[in-house]
Amino acid sequence: MSTTLGRLLQSAREELSYSRTRAAELSGVNASTIEAWEVGRVLKPPFQDVVRLARVLSISMSDLERCVMEEQDGEKPDDDSAESDGESATSRDPTARSAPEVGLALLQRATEVLGWDDGTAAQALKTSKARIGRLRRGTDELSVVEVMTLVAMLAAFPSGRGGATRAEVDDFLARLREPRAG
Repeated sequence: MSTTLGRLLQSAREELSYSRTRAAELSGVNASTIEAWEVGRVLKPPFQDVVRLARVLSISMSDLERCVMEEQDGEKPDDDSAESDGESATSRDPTARSAPEVGLALLQRATEVLGWDDGTAAQALKTSKARIGRLRRGTDELSVVEVMTLVAMLAAFPSGRGGATRAEVDDFLARLREPRAG
């Protein structure tokens, strides 16, 4: 019986057309271990190994967290469970943005500052142009490694020349750490 995490890992791996062997080569996690996670033979894999594989598969930390929480609770969280009054954090705070929106803003900023097109952005983030398109449409979100890559690149440019200020970087990272509803 597969787990939520196993299904996520397998789906992301297959979307990239990676065999388990290829994912193992890129992540340093044994192919038989990846198979055990995907099919549910291992229910609680070591976190550091899951993160190593998730980086290779461009899985966001919020997706990993969702899987862990679903399996810990034994069910999918319902949409209102995160908020006692049924209101999401975004509906209470009109300035709050979802992780995909924040990631899109970061990607757009990097595109402007660094003069990237989608191909260059895909190369910098070690992903496909199709995925950059999904990020731009808000149907996908940046992985932790991608966020850190963009933040580091933008932070290298002093404010006033198109780069991020320390306050902007701190604000972005704080938004990423906020709990997300649903």
